Amino acid sequence: MQRGRTIILTAVLLGIAFAVIIASTSLPQESDLKHHTAPERTSPEEIKLVAIQMQATEETYTCMESFRSAIHSLMEQANEQDELGPDTLVAFPEDVGLLTILFGQEEALAGADQLDEAMESVVRENLLRVGYNKIRHGVSWPRALFLTYQGSMAESYFSVFSEMAREYEVYLVAGSAAFTDATLARYVPNHVPGAPPEEDPNTRDVHNVSVVFGPAGEIIGIQRKVRLIDLEESTGLDLVPGDLRQVEPISTSLGNLGVAVCLDAFIDDVLGRLDGADILVQPSANPGPWEPWQQEEWLESAWAATGRDGRFAYAVNPMLTGQIIDLEFYGQSSVITADAALAPEPFGYLDTGKRHGMVAVAEDDDGEHIIRARLPHPSRLDD
Repeated sequence: MQRGRTIILTAVLLGIAFAVIIASTSLPQESDLKHHTAPERTSPEEIKLVAIQMQATEETYTCMESFRSAIHSLMEQANEQDELGPDTLVAFPEDVGLLTILFGQEEALAGADQLDEAMESVVRENLLRVGYNKIRHGVSWPRALFLTYQGSMAESYFSVFSEMAREYEVYLVAGSAAFTDATLARYVPNHVPGAPPEEDPNTRDVHNVSVVFGPAGEIIGIQRKVRLIDLEESTGLDLVPGDLRQVEPISTSLGNLGVAVCLDAFIDDVLGRLDGADILVQPSANPGPWEPWQQEEWLESAWAATGRDGRFAYAVNPMLTGQIIDLEFYGQSSVITADAALAPEPFGYLDTGKRHGMVAVAEDDDGEHIIRARLPHPSRLDD
């Protein structure tokens, strides 16, 4: 009898434990953003392009409030002359939202010298929840970790960047974050470019996704990264590449935007899908030194597509800098034009020399900077 009661009690406790796990890893309910549509807007004669070179620190990613404070501070710097508005495009770097997975993990990260050690520590601290997702979805530990925190990551990312776009009334390319289609389906309107399927969105595949907001804080399009780097592949973060067929321009009153997340801007197949875009946006995070060879190679992305080949009127390339554990990011953010006459005194990277069409470039590869340019609306270039 005693043994029977013990078995029943154990079963009840396990049931409660799994109920708690499921509740704590469940995705949020459908967001109001899902049904927020963009109002009609007129095209300005001039536009402002702003690249945010953000310096990532562990302090930034302590909690949602520290993250919001960091993003708001950068927007305030960009608006130092009260010049932001509906004629402005602000672009943040790649991975700015992906790193929100670090919220609340200070104890687990303490003493970790390498990224893989840190991830193992976070998994151990949250073993029941992460293990549940690993078994349920049949995925790796890193993927299970991202699945476990989809709800909290999405809440932080979407609320902060929607708020910033709305407060400053700007178009905002919110770098990128790591989400499944099931998570995106709770926020992204069905009609916008890149929207996940309405029926049975995928709950297992985590993508590197860039989200674009309009001046009312509404979502106007998303883009999943198609070509991943080694760090993002199955032996690293275990993200899943996006579908090339889902790549398309996003319409705005500033011109059509073509978002190519970092490596995608080097790939002709991706750029070909963005034919018809006026402004190429390349949110980037380069996890390595900004050596001369790297700078020369980087010229084969946004600058080659815009300044050299003229496939786009303008390009904006915001880059992440800073250090998270042993992961160091370097690079120089830039704004580029296809019309060399708009950049009579062009800039260049630290070791490449000047390049025609380089309107503005960050002065160094490891600091935090706001890169701005005021340019004619793309439709005015043929006038």
